[in-house]
Amino acid sequence: MRRSLLLSILLPAILVACEPNDKDKPVDTDTGDTVVDEGDPDGDGFYADEDCNQDDATIHDGATELCDGIDQDCDGELDNGAMTDFYPDGDGDGAGGVGTSPVAACAAPDGYAENAGDCDDANPDIRPGAPEACDGIDNDCDGDVDEGTSVSTWYADTDSDGYGDPDDSIDECIAPEGYVSNSMDCDDSSYLEPVHVAEGGMSLPDTGETGVWTDTAFASLPGGASNPLGSIQEGIDLANVCVHVHEGEYVENIDFNGKNILVVGVDGASATTISASGAGSVVTFASGETARAELRGFTVTGGAGVVSSSSSSEACGYRDTCTVYTDTYRGGGILIDGAGPTLADLIVRDNMLLPYSFTELSSTEYLYVYSMGGGAYVTDGTPIIMDTMFLENSADEGGGLYLDATSVVSAEHTVFAQNAASSGGGVASYGTLGMGASAFAFNDSTGAGGNYGGAALTVAAGTSTLTNVTLYANVGAAGSVSLSSSGTLNLTNSIAVTNSAGAILDGDIGAVLTVTYSDVFDGAGNDWGSFTDGTGSSGNIGQDPLFVTTGSTWTTSDLNLRPTSPGIDSANPAAAYNDVDGSRGNMGAYGGPEGGW
Repeated sequence: MRRSLLLSILLPAILVACEPNDKDKPVDTDTGDTVVDEGDPDGDGFYADEDCNQDDATIHDGATELCDGIDQDCDGELDNGAMTDFYPDGDGDGAGGVGTSPVAACAAPDGYAENAGDCDDANPDIRPGAPEACDGIDNDCDGDVDEGTSVSTWYADTDSDGYGDPDDSIDECIAPEGYVSNSMDCDDSSYLEPVHVAEGGMSLPDTGETGVWTDTAFASLPGGASNPLGSIQEGIDLANVCVHVHEGEYVENIDFNGKNILVVGVDGASATTISASGAGSVVTFASGETARAELRGFTVTGGAGVVSSSSSSEACGYRDTCTVYTDTYRGGGILIDGAGPTLADLIVRDNMLLPYSFTELSSTEYLYVYSMGGGAYVTDGTPIIMDTMFLENSADEGGGLYLDATSVVSAEHTVFAQNAASSGGGVASYGTLGMGASAFAFNDSTGAGGNYGGAALTVAAGTSTLTNVTLYANVGAAGSVSLSSSGTLNLTNSIAVTNSAGAILDGDIGAVLTVTYSDVFDGAGNDWGSFTDGTGSSGNIGQDPLFVTTGSTWTTSDLNLRPTSPGIDSANPAAAYNDVDGSRGNMGAYGGPEGGW
């Protein structure tokens, strides 16, 4: 029993001691050298049937195959699964061509690359990852052309005069053949237009764009860029389509003389001025001109108006006959008589007509002086006015603008500011006036000679329709807006506020006033004058509109509305009156569909 017990205890230990350990090599106890297993001489644990090279422990069945021309895994194939596909790289840019056949190798052969995405293997500037250029080419081979780059607008130059047709354009990165970068041509079928005018007739500088100034047959002709005319009137007389007037001051009075052409200050109103030369209107349209007769991009100033004189005999006193003389001045800046031109991007300023006066020349002779339309006078006319400012003009009636009973005037994005008159500091209207997205500010009515009228607008007769108009700080005892007994005013989505001398709206018995969705506020006394107070009805309010800035002049004021203004989203809710962003319209000049100016 003892013997059996001892064997049972020793046998497991003996078996463990006799079990081979792969980690330990047999050692010769006499020499200390490792004893080599003749069946596994490289000691990698694999014998001849699993080891095709018993001298290298890294080579055996299941070893990792390396790309070195040796069969590491003993499967009879060299470098299988370890080689890389390389593609022909014809332009040497490090990217092989799309669609080419690869070769498998451990390293790239000469003229080969690992990337196969090159969409133009003949151009080293075109490859995957290359910067995209604005050139009409897929530089980075991603299938998109010119993505992430900016394009330019190019204009067709059919007549090869270097001027582009504004009605024929294309957006590309580079100019297509036959296109230029400017849109200054008014007749792309003739290199003789536009006619050039430069102050003093001085030759214009070359812009550097081929053909624009010196590279055309017209360049050296009168009116050409190298030989421009010296006066605007000369340009009008020569041109058939348009006149390009370059920056400077032109001291002259001009007349379109029936020509339906464009006369444009190409450098803008702030840089291009027409100053009156002596008496008369600065600009005249009196020969049936249509809307194609366009004056654009000028400051018009210094006009004294056209005077007409008359006399009449009247009985005065017991036996005496008195002679009454009358001088009437019309149209200081612009005179429109029987015409319907387009006025755009203008500054009409400092045109001063004589104020009303009465002079007793003798006991039987009297002189009356009247004036109409300091900035512009319209009789029997249908002008279109856009993006124009009437500033600091004066007259007896209509400091900024006067229109008679036979006239129809439409205005948009137009400002009447700091004008003065006995009646109608901004506008005096006897005809039909339609105005949208516009403003009246800081205009005065003096009431000289007892001719009381609105500081901003006098509706003496006819119908005036104002939509999304702002009237601010117009000062007059007869109201910011005054209506005669035969006048009609429709005021919609507008703001009419602040008159320190009188009501905001006022008028005679018989006048017709319709006010909807408007803010009428802050007049002296009753804001609505002789009219029934409409606050709280038809969408009307009577609150501070909360303008961004209220200065003492137009240029120091910002009549946009603050976010907290009661005029925000308070215009007529009909979709036709929505703001430019599609939301319900705001009141005032900067609300509604034309408010983005």
